[in-house]
Amino acid sequence: MTITNLSLTDAKKRIDEYLCADLRYAPSPFFVAVDSPRDYKALYNELLTHMTVIKVTETCGHGVNSVPNNDRLEELIAESDEEKILILGLGDAWALTCDNDAFPNAEAPLRFLKDNTLGKKIVVLALNAYALLEKFSLKDGKFDERRWIHVSANGKEVKHYKATRLDPKLVSGESKTYHNKRLCSGLYGLLKILELGDVGDFYVRTDLPLNLYDTIESAYDLLLKQSKTPIRLEREALDDEHWQALLDSRGRLKEPTSPMSWQAFYTYKSKEKEAINDYHKLVLASSKDEHEYAERLFTALLDVKRNDPKFKELYLQRKEVLAKISAEESVGARAKYLQDLQILDAKERFYYLTDATEEERTLVLALLAQFDAIPPELQYIYPDLARYFSEEELDCGDSQLTAQINDYFLQYRHIKVRGKLTDKFLALVDTQARSERDDRLFCRFHYRNHLLEPYAKEDAPLLWIDALGVEFLPFIIQKAQELKLSADYHIGRAEHPTTTEWNSDFFKDWQSPKKKVKELDELLHDNPSDGNSTSADYLLKELEIITNALRDARNMINGGQPLVVIASDHGASRPVVLNGQEPVYETSGQVYKSGRFCEACDDYPKPDVAVDVEDAKDPNKRLLWVLANYDRFHGGKKGGVEVHGGATLEETLVPVICLTKATPIKQKVDQVDAQLKTKGTGTSALITLQLTQIAKSPTLRFNNHSIAPLPPDPTAPLRVQFDVADVLKNINAGEHTFVLFDEKTKVGTFTVSVESRLGKQQSAASDDFFTFD
Repeated sequence: MTITNLSLTDAKKRIDEYLCADLRYAPSPFFVAVDSPRDYKALYNELLTHMTVIKVTETCGHGVNSVPNNDRLEELIAESDEEKILILGLGDAWALTCDNDAFPNAEAPLRFLKDNTLGKKIVVLALNAYALLEKFSLKDGKFDERRWIHVSANGKEVKHYKATRLDPKLVSGESKTYHNKRLCSGLYGLLKILELGDVGDFYVRTDLPLNLYDTIESAYDLLLKQSKTPIRLEREALDDEHWQALLDSRGRLKEPTSPMSWQAFYTYKSKEKEAINDYHKLVLASSKDEHEYAERLFTALLDVKRNDPKFKELYLQRKEVLAKISAEESVGARAKYLQDLQILDAKERFYYLTDATEEERTLVLALLAQFDAIPPELQYIYPDLARYFSEEELDCGDSQLTAQINDYFLQYRHIKVRGKLTDKFLALVDTQARSERDDRLFCRFHYRNHLLEPYAKEDAPLLWIDALGVEFLPFIIQKAQELKLSADYHIGRAEHPTTTEWNSDFFKDWQSPKKKVKELDELLHDNPSDGNSTSADYLLKELEIITNALRDARNMINGGQPLVVIASDHGASRPVVLNGQEPVYETSGQVYKSGRFCEACDDYPKPDVAVDVEDAKDPNKRLLWVLANYDRFHGGKKGGVEVHGGATLEETLVPVICLTKATPIKQKVDQVDAQLKTKGTGTSALITLQLTQIAKSPTLRFNNHSIAPLPPDPTAPLRVQFDVADVLKNINAGEHTFVLFDEKTKVGTFTVSVESRLGKQQSAASDDFFTFD
């Protein structure tokens, strides 16, 4: 029997005719087979206004995989007080289960409605049911166009849903989406969507063998079908359980918790996720399995020569990858890597180390002592140690004094790490020690207590870091910048003798909140030394202690304190220990602090390298002799790795630091114009910088030199010029880095070319040319 294909308009008329007809003449349900979901929705929305609705999901009972139930359908119809009922979803229910041995009663709900008169006007609106209704019509001559109609799409392309069955073990029941597609829980969840006429691509989490577009029964199949790029691993690479372990509850590849895990190897090897960086790609490409991969994460860099143009980039990328691996997970691999490093010469080994573990940091420090100069690579190998060796100039208020102090402490830091005194430095110390008291450099600085007075009035918290000397000031300034702090500093001097007993009153008198950090001083005293060891391993712990103190200050500032003050009682001296434990000077007076000072006596002459000090704590003003070089008085106890009490600059000079929250640097360099040469005459060596705003107090620094700007040009207020001819006299041609400061704030660094004859380099500011901090 042929059924006429009706348009949507004609279908509405037929439905209205059925609903308006006397029940005696139209007692059976009326079936509407619809091709287009759009037409289905249009009819549903119109009929909804004057008919009660029974959805197929209401007949499914309990459980996501329950199928439509005839008895429940009959009950719902009988229980309804409405005379007109609209039934939805039976067409899709049948289409999903028809001709399937697993669902022998798939046709039952539609057959039940076809074969019974239920005393009500019932419209069955059904998508995907045309084939079944046509079959009923061919077998039952009474089931003709009076009982059912077909709403045709008239040859137009119809967009239906496309559902893929997922094995339940692939995804949790709580998930709502899967690979950016809607996820349905079981047959019930899918019918819930389809009975409303929704279209699209769906996943169905079910064990039932539904008539769906596709089936995915394993995690590997899922990756294979959903991947935008080909999967490079065969199914046999892992069993189903391990493939499944790579997926999250939404069916996506998990982000591995560690790059060293087996999950990471297979996840990235599948090409589904991009490798972390080029170093990671190198490791993946050269690893046949997860075991080799875990090892090569550490050792692949050894395949790259240090003079390779890509070495630095790969080194930094390796560091980035390894930073994501926990110490516990990597302990064995790191130990093997250090063992493998032994094939390289000692100096070459240095370039393949990092600051990731204590053992590597110690090796970096030990190997550093073998270099004549600090390798520039230290800046990324061990940034904190590079900060300690920074040649950033400490401003002492006077250019000559600034140059002397910076030169002294730069030499001092090198000696401390190398464990070897130099004749040049010893001569410098000896000159200071034998100078008249007022000619000694420390006499040109204010006492620490005087420098603290302004901050005491501001009710600021005080951090007292015991034994913190000026040697650490460059490190503190740069570390503070990393912690988003601004460090305004002054250099002061401690009272002689340089012990806590003579220098702790500032802390006792401080009325605001205060805290003492004693670990630095304890570290120096709790490491006994006989003077034979030249190792400065303890320096690494010193930097850690200071960093923790800075973090404490940052927490206070972030907690609402506008500023935090850091001060110290005294510094300490490593060269005294390196100079040996044997005393040089005899005395009959009481000896203190490892022989660094004693009571003055008449039995022995005062050493010409000693400073006379009146003991302010003694009512009788007894006289003390304090040594200003690296010798000792007889009778002093052995000290630790460093001692104090004497009058050297490292024992005497202490920083007073005011920490505040760093403000964003608005000043920028837009353009640089440099005409620099190392030989020849006829031109000035000028650097011209075009700024984004007027500079308040610009300074250019190069190595250990501060360069003041030339007089400003009123017609070009954003331009600042520096004559750098003097600092270029003793350098070689090549790339050289300058640092611009404005009111002690570091604006940024930039590199220019210096040629052996007149050359010019002009460039707009860019990320390649400038590095702004």
